[in-house]
Amino acid sequence: MWRADAALECFLVLGAAHLEWGVGRRQGAAMVWQSRRRLAFADGESFLSVRVALHDLSDTLRESPSQTSPDDPGLTEGAALRVLVSERWMSLTDFPWHPQLADTPNADSYLRHALVDSGHSLAPGDRLTFDAPDWGERVSVAMWPEGLCQTLEEFAATLRLRFVGLLPLPLAVCAPPSREAAGPVAIAIVEPGWMRCYAAMNEVPACLRPLGERIPVDAEADIAAHCARLPLRWPGLQLPVRAVFLGTDLPFSFHERLVGVNAPSGEWPLLNQAEHAWPGLAGHGLDAAPALPAPTQRQWMVLGGLVGLLSLVVTLLVIVLVRAPADRSSRPVAEIAPVALQTVDPRRQAAVAGAVEMLNLPLDALMRQLVPPQDIRALPIDLEMGREASVRDGPAGVTMKLLVESPTAEEMSRYVAFLADRPQIARIQLLRHEVVEAEAARPYRYHLELRWKD
Repeated sequence: MWRADAALECFLVLGAAHLEWGVGRRQGAAMVWQSRRRLAFADGESFLSVRVALHDLSDTLRESPSQTSPDDPGLTEGAALRVLVSERWMSLTDFPWHPQLADTPNADSYLRHALVDSGHSLAPGDRLTFDAPDWGERVSVAMWPEGLCQTLEEFAATLRLRFVGLLPLPLAVCAPPSREAAGPVAIAIVEPGWMRCYAAMNEVPACLRPLGERIPVDAEADIAAHCARLPLRWPGLQLPVRAVFLGTDLPFSFHERLVGVNAPSGEWPLLNQAEHAWPGLAGHGLDAAPALPAPTQRQWMVLGGLVGLLSLVVTLLVIVLVRAPADRSSRPVAEIAPVALQTVDPRRQAAVAGAVEMLNLPLDALMRQLVPPQDIRALPIDLEMGREASVRDGPAGVTMKLLVESPTAEEMSRYVAFLADRPQIARIQLLRHEVVEAEAARPYRYHLELRWKD
């Protein structure tokens, strides 16, 4: 049975070897769980096992939502769904900061090309999110496989949930560190078969930086040896390392450089981590959830007021239209004086025709022709339009003067060649160009004259 309850929160945590699902209601800083489930992955090496587990969980929630307890809310339509994903199923890395990342429309394209050039494997449909902490000159980048995102969106749609959060599980583990520290704190996350270390700060919102790559581990000696090398490779880390073990049963006695925080612990280690960490992760830069927020009560009230105002306007308009014929019939007929014909000034007629001609220009199509593709770095700054061409050459087109800025002469040439190939541009001419010496980047600024086809 479906129940509409937007106050409930649903948590889904995909670990390396199993998933944990929980539904609860937050009371203060604590979460009161009303339903929790755990499913193991049949094959920890294949994402297909994750899809099968999510499908089984979805079927269980739809067919028998109240088997665990009488208070189990079952399927809660409209509840918020928050998801944490282990690095087993997505990837985290860091990357040097670049000014292109501040350009929102082009940041994804730049980052995607830069990651591929640096050796990362990305599919066209993979999703990228990044976060630039204030304490470094590098950005943390999360790479989300297309199959993972589609599977989670289908899961949310099947259960009619609002998909409001999708974050890496290491971010929740590192937010916040368990103790105060002036510099980065080293945190080692150990999952079945592998581990990875991160640098985290006592900041809100949480931020982390991966330290090296994931490494396979089978015993305590592997973890101790790797952690002992951390201060040699990354000076300034606060030691000892804080170790967090997620779903591993190795009998660790803890090396002297490790503070073995075997938390989250208990029957629900992943859900416990999500419960304590998520309040500080809302709106984080690494969040890859696609959902839009649901309308609030105030927005519904505003919409209702607009509908009421529209109905009032329609009613008044009907009254005016009904009374108009009666008012016209009661008025005396006015005498119409003959109007003498006036001679039209040819110069005024030409000016009016030119103004009408300018108003009829296809400005939307014109502007689309001037927008460069993402791989050409050119920025149109100013545009002047005129109809001198109609006087000299007949209805040949519109003359435009365009001011553009590019970082290099090569980019300037590429943009001019791009405009020359546009089907609606009859002719292009480079009038002049200059290097802006006053700016540190010394960009090229140049003037173009274009002839637009009617």
